[in-house]
Amino acid sequence: MSKSEQLDLLNYDGAPSQWPDTSRSAAVQAMPFAHTLERKVLEFIRGKGEYGATDAEIQVELGLTPQTQVPRRNTLCRNGLLKDSGRRRPSPQTGRRIIIWIYRDFRGKAAE
Repeated sequence: MSKSEQLDLLNYDGAPSQWPDTSRSAAVQAMPFAHTLERKVLEFIRGKGEYGATDAEIQVELGLTPQTQVPRRNTLCRNGLLKDSGRRRPSPQTGRRIIIWIYRDFRGKAAE
């Protein structure tokens, strides 16, 4: 697949076309590792059971930046593997309440 074709894949919802060229380039370079990182994020959250994990907790535990972790979590949510638990915990950075993500089994029920 050419770089041009890879960049076209990033235009799936129109938003990435607004990214600066450096962000688009970084996304293309990360493509080969995306599935591995998604698996790490999924297994981490799955291992947390009902307690779940916030984005901040995932980033700290897996050593990922928000720019790397959030797109992986978004993909997992779009694919129905993770969901918003409906609960919130304070962010360690801001103190604001943030989403706790939990694993969702293939029947769509929260893992217990």
